Amino acid sequence: MLSLYGSLKVPGVDYVTVYRDDDDPHQFYMVSERPSIARDENGEPLFTFLLYARDPDRVQPDDREVARGYLSLSTRVSVPQKDEEKIRQHLRGLLNRELSGGLRFLMLPVLRAEPKLSYPPVFTDGKVEFVTFGDDMVRVSGGSTEPSLTGENIASFSQSLSQDGAELFRQAVEKGIVPALVLYQLHFLARIPAVSIRIHGDRHQFYEELKAHTIISEVHTRNGKVVSRRTWPEIGSIREFQSKFHSLKIEIDSGDFRDDAGAGVTEKLEELAFRILETNVLPSFFEPGFSPATEDQSKNKWLMEVEKKMEGEIDVRIERRDVIKKAVNPNAQLGRLLTPDEIKTHTTYLDLSQTVFEELDVKINANVNFEADPVFALKVFVDYNQADEIRNVTVARSKEFLFRTGHEIQRFRQILAKKADGTPKDSYKFHSELVFKDTGETIRIPKVGDFESRERELIISYRRLGFVKVSVALGAMPDQIRSATVAFRYPDSNVPASSQSFELTREKATAVFFTHTGSVDVPKPYLYKVTFQLADGQRMEMPEVPAAAEALTITNPFEQSVTTRFLAQADFGLVQKIIVDARYHDRPNDFFSDFHSELVNNGETAPWAISMRDPSQRQFEYDETIIFRNGARETKLGKAGRVGATVPVGIGAVDALEVTVDVGLLDWQKFARAFVFLDYRDAANNVAESAQLRFDAAGEQIRVWKVLLRDKSKRNYQYRVRLIGKAQVDDREDPAVQATDPFLILR
Repeated sequence: MLSLYGSLKVPGVDYVTVYRDDDDPHQFYMVSERPSIARDENGEPLFTFLLYARDPDRVQPDDREVARGYLSLSTRVSVPQKDEEKIRQHLRGLLNRELSGGLRFLMLPVLRAEPKLSYPPVFTDGKVEFVTFGDDMVRVSGGSTEPSLTGENIASFSQSLSQDGAELFRQAVEKGIVPALVLYQLHFLARIPAVSIRIHGDRHQFYEELKAHTIISEVHTRNGKVVSRRTWPEIGSIREFQSKFHSLKIEIDSGDFRDDAGAGVTEKLEELAFRILETNVLPSFFEPGFSPATEDQSKNKWLMEVEKKMEGEIDVRIERRDVIKKAVNPNAQLGRLLTPDEIKTHTTYLDLSQTVFEELDVKINANVNFEADPVFALKVFVDYNQADEIRNVTVARSKEFLFRTGHEIQRFRQILAKKADGTPKDSYKFHSELVFKDTGETIRIPKVGDFESRERELIISYRRLGFVKVSVALGAMPDQIRSATVAFRYPDSNVPASSQSFELTREKATAVFFTHTGSVDVPKPYLYKVTFQLADGQRMEMPEVPAAAEALTITNPFEQSVTTRFLAQADFGLVQKIIVDARYHDRPNDFFSDFHSELVNNGETAPWAISMRDPSQRQFEYDETIIFRNGARETKLGKAGRVGATVPVGIGAVDALEVTVDVGLLDWQKFARAFVFLDYRDAANNVAESAQLRFDAAGEQIRVWKVLLRDKSKRNYQYRVRLIGKAQVDDREDPAVQATDPFLILR
């Protein structure tokens, strides 16, 4: 699988990041940051700009009055052949050095110097956008909303331009400028090897350091406004970062690679940590924290608001061989993708009286991963056969197209036959044949006959061929999960491959479910069932569920973790410790969790975190054992509890009685000291608490007496007051009084 560890840039091809496979050290993957115009088998760009004008053949170019326009193109995210060869040459040198030095990559030996080069094997999702003008200039816009998500991520677009849009586009094109952008947003799967990286520190301190390295400059605009601009130092490595910022600590445990020092492991791990820092930490400081304040915002108020968001701790951890989604956003201006001659060649003027095309121009590509899937080749047969009712002839042409890499974009072009009213007959027929690698078996789709279509961008995908292909990956899992077995089945198919199972582990985290449905209809949802193998030997079987996604990530079934707290409430002058043994059983999901704790202080808590599968399954039971200091013990078995609650344990664990004794109103000129005797009894629950409080003029005037209750309804207590006068004649002792008032004020 593609590894995030050890990525590299090739000199002269800086827009491409090259990643390595963590199972095959000779396999490399190219990730480009630039889209390009797709080209046909002859190298011609798949770009067409049509302009409608009146009598364009008889009017000088500068005098042509454009009425509207049509734009179509196909794009891809690829690496040109000349740059790919530079990458191959660089990788040959890298493998040669590793081979001669006996070096390894992720503990795997290098056996040969010839690299294998391709694009990432699993793209999970993506979007693509073609941007020209606003709705006032673009009458109709169509095409791809997401790319092919395999190989070069091919996408196709078309736009019908208004008169203003077409004229503006024409003028720009004639100056060698194409006012259009191609924007991709892609995610591919990558794996982090068995390392541990932690980035932690105080968020506010780091924010202050970042401000100290910020250069603020004022720019005066033409209308007299003053705009503040902030710039920051460019940092390209973890060591450079650590030399400037000291509030964040970056800890790297090289784990399995300590013996492989000759391979530059330290530098590679530092590069990996820096990429994690860039992705997970820094964006929160630049957006919105360092966006320039507007004029109507008070600078101090703005800074205060930003600083509020910069409190707390930063603590980012990446551990084990986790699979993550890595983002890449290739984008480019269209004018940089085509030469001026190519733009000119593919710009055509049409007479306004001819409101329809006279030529059929179909671009064909295969959305098939020939490298990873068991497919050797795809053949597409296109047939045009129509009667021209004006010329009374048959216009016919057939052509076979062969696809072996998935990067080809081929073209079927034919002059159209016409109906009696002059309108073209622009439909054609096609069928496909899929040839498998190992068996050589050929499947014709459809089995008999042909499909009829009017599409100008013919994309032959697995779904169109009646196949189901699902790339499944194991997401980040806690240590308690050892592996996950994923069982797929397609319910409407009898072929043997319609039911397949895969065991996913951190070492082998991906698999592909691939089967033919036996139909040419759009495939129905497939079914999958996940069984988790836990580290303690348990198996947790999830219910079978339907899905239609082509990229499936198996997520942590314990994402909802709920903490239950046991709270000790007892007089630990009498009690030595409280022992808690708790059990949680979720039988439908075959999951259980046990907990043991010993509490030795009043108010101490013992947290028990349960990674729940079923959030509605909240009941558990526990045993409570109280060990007294005199050797006695009290045990209560099978008590009921609720997950997520605070469970009081011990003697007097349901509530508390607090009595506030206030002697501030006594005549301290008359009395030297005061004694208050307090007593609480609950014979049914074996609770007996008493206290003697002593007061004098110089000491505390308010004291609190607290009793832990086992029956919250029993709140009666008894008190007795004895006052010692400065003269013996003033001594006073009151009889015992029953009370419930939590405030006892003596006068």
